[in-house]
Amino acid sequence: MGQMEEGRRKQSGDQPSVSRVVRDVQIQATVPPQAMAQLTVRIDEDLKGYLQALARREEKSTSDVVRSLVERYVRDRDRGAALRALWDRMQQNAKEAEAGPEDVEETIQVVRKEGPIEESRTDPAEDRP
Repeated sequence: MGQMEEGRRKQSGDQPSVSRVVRDVQIQATVPPQAMAQLTVRIDEDLKGYLQALARREEKSTSDVVRSLVERYVRDRDRGAALRALWDRMQQNAKEAEAGPEDVEETIQVVRKEGPIEESRTDPAEDRP
């Protein structure tokens, strides 16, 4: 849509036609968000069958399932990302508690003196690095 046409549409309050919206969506849907690299993995034939059946049941492609698992694997093992996420959670908790830098420093001193508080963990993912 040209700038002049768009300007007239905004001034008159007209909405774009349905065909225009559908065409724009189709164009956007055909442009991949980023280039994808290909990875070949060899797995047992039975495992492949199970994977395909589960993916179909979830209405996903096997590539989508494997991609998601690889992304989670990398994310769970990226210590830098884990530390950044922990820092972000700590900052959010301090903000919600209206704690200032002096409160944080005091808490650090108490924990160093008394040692860490042991909490029961129910999520095995928390034990990962």
